[in-house]
Amino acid sequence: MNAVLAPSPLPSTAFAPMSAGRILRAYVNEVKYESLRMLRAPGFSIPFLLMPVPVYLFFGVVLAAPAVATNPAVANYLFSGFSVFAVMGPALFGVGCALAVERDAGFLKLKRALPARGGAYLIAKMVMGMVFAAAAMISLVAAALVAGKISLTAPQLAIMAVGMIVGSMIYMSALERTRDFAVFKAVGVPTRSILAGLAMQAVIVAVLSAL
Repeated sequence: MNAVLAPSPLPSTAFAPMSAGRILRAYVNEVKYESLRMLRAPGFSIPFLLMPVPVYLFFGVVLAAPAVATNPAVANYLFSGFSVFAVMGPALFGVGCALAVERDAGFLKLKRALPARGGAYLIAKMVMGMVFAAAAMISLVAAALVAGKISLTAPQLAIMAVGMIVGSMIYMSALERTRDFAVFKAVGVPTRSILAGLAMQAVIVAVLSAL
């Protein structure tokens, strides 16, 4: 009468780890849908994918034509400046601002409750920002080669593009982790260790970008 039935054990397959293929698909799907979400947002895609080229052509080519005719090196200087403007937009507003808004709205708590990989959300944000920054940079390079009268070689353009894209992501990553850095310093972590971590992150992102 007072017997208590013991719960039947769950099958061992319920706790089997995910295969590498499923883990990779989880990250790829997170990046895919995050990129589609931002692409379908006119307030993000129009200013940061379509506006850099007209702004560069108007201010960096048309209005600066007399200065470029006097000193051709000015064309390279203007192209570099507008390239920074093009790649920082997706990093600031697609990664930094979007992450802050979603965190304040409680979206991160919802993401933690879902059966998704822990780092998929942040990795998707970073990859999305790099994809949009690369698209903006490629369009700006095409415009500069056609009308900008720049004298940079192909290797120089490639190094500049990769450096700016990777640098924008590392910059936003550092800004978003200022609280973490404060905790590290409070528990005695030396500054060189924090800088080494950021440098290693930059190297890893650069290698993955090159691949």
